[in-house]
Amino acid sequence: MQSFEYFALLFEQHLVGLNRAAVTVRFSLYSLRRFFDYARGVGKESVHDIAAQDIAGFIEHLQGEENRRDARYAVGTINRIVSCVRYFFRFLYRNNYMLVNLAEQFPSRINGLQARKEIFTRDEINRFLDAIETETHRGLRDRTIFELMYSSGLRVSEVVHLDVTDIDLANRVLMVREGKGSRDRVVPFSEAAALFLKKYIDEVRKNFLPRIGHADERAIFLSEYGRLSDVTVRKAFERLIKEAGIERPNLTLHSIRHSCATHLLEAGADVRYVQELLGHEQIQTTVQYTHVMMENMKKIYKMYHPRGNSMFEEVDGEYIQHVQELKDEIIRRREINERYPPEKYYRDKGD
Repeated sequence: MQSFEYFALLFEQHLVGLNRAAVTVRFSLYSLRRFFDYARGVGKESVHDIAAQDIAGFIEHLQGEENRRDARYAVGTINRIVSCVRYFFRFLYRNNYMLVNLAEQFPSRINGLQARKEIFTRDEINRFLDAIETETHRGLRDRTIFELMYSSGLRVSEVVHLDVTDIDLANRVLMVREGKGSRDRVVPFSEAAALFLKKYIDEVRKNFLPRIGHADERAIFLSEYGRLSDVTVRKAFERLIKEAGIERPNLTLHSIRHSCATHLLEAGADVRYVQELLGHEQIQTTVQYTHVMMENMKKIYKMYHPRGNSMFEEVDGEYIQHVQELKDEIIRRREINERYPPEKYYRDKGD
């Protein structure tokens, strides 16, 4: 009887043969290890011992488990793990290692779970960025990274894979190579990001070069050990958001990307432009942000409207102007939603 690890190795070779991104292969194997650990915990020693109820039990286990920070796993993380397990069993079935596909009855997105896109307010993102001290080499590097992520809507994997040759400071554009779905795109970045990027290149990056290997010399963002990793960026984010005094739950590193998209739409950017900036293959993925923004506007309306909260206040001219601007924005967003109706586009897709 072949072990779990034997089939995991076959699956890894399959993914590599399909030219899947290295990060995808790593997460798939991580997901399988999580499932195998659970299976062994309930007395199973091989994939041929697994029954459908074991997969259902694993999903329930994930929903109740806490991560290393003593918090529940994000909905998106759970769905990604489950999706990898489903794909693994489909691989076994299609290659005749199993007679039935045990995971076929389980959807790729768990019913009742829906990812919530938490975003920074404009004040919060400014507080977060301005709180990063830039007197040290690491501080200036981190400020540059987060300025760039916010200005261009970059994923953390995209920012750490940037090379020096991908940056055009003169024209304030950069090349994202092999983003999600192995798609390249050219995106602009802000003047503020350009200023920090130039300062980082001139004053900081050169200090890391003598200590790194030849293979990492092309990387724009470096540490003492070579190209900066996404793990290092995530740890820096968790530390810096606490130092900025922002304690709202569910704000993550990926919220910077969500915030870029939402703030652009709030400022009147066309949804097609935001789609190109973020590298979304399908427009419906971008349209989700208009619905998130509408929910935020409803909260603001309830917060400030004299009959929308528990405390009645007299209405002055400034308040009337604020409400009128909000109404105009709602009308404009309603027109967008009529062009891209929620029932047609709003699905829980990855971004």
